[in-house]
Amino acid sequence: MVHALREQGVEAEVVTTNDDGEGVLNVPLYERLEYPSHAPVPVRFFPRFSPPIPAIREFAFSGALATWLWQKITD
Repeated sequence: MVHALREQGVEAEVVTTNDDGEGVLNVPLYERLEYPSHAPVPVRFFPRFSPPIPAIREFAFSGALATWLWQKITD
């Protein structure tokens, strides 16, 4: 979808956390990069926080991502 939007002139990127199931992805945080290497699109990763309780593990949260979204909402 990001590829198609960019081809139409829309400045699009993926904004997500570094969540990777039980662990986290080893990726640079906060900066825009081309990811993944085989079919790159602009992606920005933010650190996730999630409690170590398995029953609520799926409800990861990123305060940094929420702040970034509030700052960029008018863009």
